Amino acid sequence: MIEFRTKFDESLTKAVNKRGILRLWWLLLIFVVLFAVLGAIDIATGEIWLGTFYLIVAALFIPFVLLLTFIFQKSLNKSMSIMSGETEAYYAFTEDGVTAEIKKGSEYEDSIKATYSFIYKGVETKTHYLLYISKAQCIVIPKSDIINGSLEELNSILAQRLGNKFKGR
Repeated sequence: MIEFRTKFDESLTKAVNKRGILRLWWLLLIFVVLFAVLGAIDIATGEIWLGTFYLIVAALFIPFVLLLTFIFQKSLNKSMSIMSGETEAYYAFTEDGVTAEIKKGSEYEDSIKATYSFIYKGVETKTHYLLYISKAQCIVIPKSDIINGSLEELNSILAQRLGNKFKGR
């Protein structure tokens, strides 16, 4: 049995957002290049003001996207009352399935026991496991919060149970 005990807090959403942005870096780069090219063309054709505007947009595009992502996620996190440093999460993985328990004092308690078929896909990052239960919902487990078993054991179970739906490092 592999077990994790962690906090259900904002650090988990940061891990998912980081992966999402890293997966879309090429799209962000296309927009930066597009704005830069438009700026260079406009400057070359005498439209200095418009060209300068496009170059500024190119320089600020990625920071702007990161800021919007941060603001949007912060707003979502605030709307989820159980997401706090007071909320504890426990996850156990066996050959047969997953057990998860989330508890925030006496305010909230939830538990699930499921087979691996409920996982849409699993991803191992450098610091976390991301277990997607749909395209938009994800269970995030920090590797550093393991309390029993080993990461190698978990990788083996996930690879065996999820097959090509699991992407290990």
